[in-house]
Amino acid sequence: MQKSAVKLTNISNICQNIAEAINSAFNYDVEVVDAKLFRIAATGPAKMKVGQRMKFGTSCRITMSTAMPRFVSVDKNDSDCLKCKGRDKCLYQGGIVAPIINESEVIGTIMLSAYNKNQIDQMTERKDELINFLEKMSSLLVGKLLKEQTIKKEKKLSKKLQLIMNSVAEGIIFINNNGFIEHANLMAKKIINSFTDEPLDQLTIQQLFEDIPLEPVIAGSSLFGIELESGGVRFMASSIKPVEIDGGVAGIVICIGYYNEIARSAYEITNSDRPITFEDIIYQSESMGRLVETCKNISESSSTVLIYG
Repeated sequence: MQKSAVKLTNISNICQNIAEAINSAFNYDVEVVDAKLFRIAATGPAKMKVGQRMKFGTSCRITMSTAMPRFVSVDKNDSDCLKCKGRDKCLYQGGIVAPIINESEVIGTIMLSAYNKNQIDQMTERKDELINFLEKMSSLLVGKLLKEQTIKKEKKLSKKLQLIMNSVAEGIIFINNNGFIEHANLMAKKIINSFTDEPLDQLTIQQLFEDIPLEPVIAGSSLFGIELESGGVRFMASSIKPVEIDGGVAGIVICIGYYNEIARSAYEITNSDRPITFEDIIYQSESMGRLVETCKNISESSSTVLIYG
């Protein structure tokens, strides 16, 4: 089975904070270990060994293999201790080890450690309570880990989307329902910065384009080919679309560009395969009309014609 990318090292600071909180509340030292027996967090003597691999870690190994919490006591010649090659040098008097499980995969353990007889006696009396508590702490760590993983995925996706948006020739602007600009790609920022030096998040789209029709879009309709004007410059919004989430409009996406550039692109697309003829020449004066007719007649021959004026 393929191992997941979920790793306790991704939340080492959170593990350390939780370990110290448990230590303060119960007066037991705590160790959080990953699936490879590396200490992720610890209190007490083991804190100096955070980042190092456990030399033996027998109880942690067995806990991960069984995926079940276990209570270990040296005084009772526990089977875990008897299996451990380091039992003669062990500083522990015992402890409680609980697996940290994510989607049926054990990704580590969390352990309460006892270093003296008084601690192990207290732990024995409260064994069931402490096991239940550690299992809840295990679930808490998994929840924190998955949240951190989700945040990282969202950041990655956001970067990818930003790269895609910046590769588009048109300006793309996202506004909230109050008209405030929340996101803009590079082209949109170039357009906006040509009018104002105001910070982007303090601008409304109405400050840039007073006549932009937002009401029908907020109501759920999409608009296309909307001509706009700002500072004497003409623009074309190729689309103004609502962003719908859970049945409601959460914002608006506007695709915008300079009118002349969009018109030129549209002409090139629609006329790319059509030859240019005399009918494409735009004029109003009679003299230009006569010149066009003359050129039509001459074009039937192989003569070279120079037109100047």
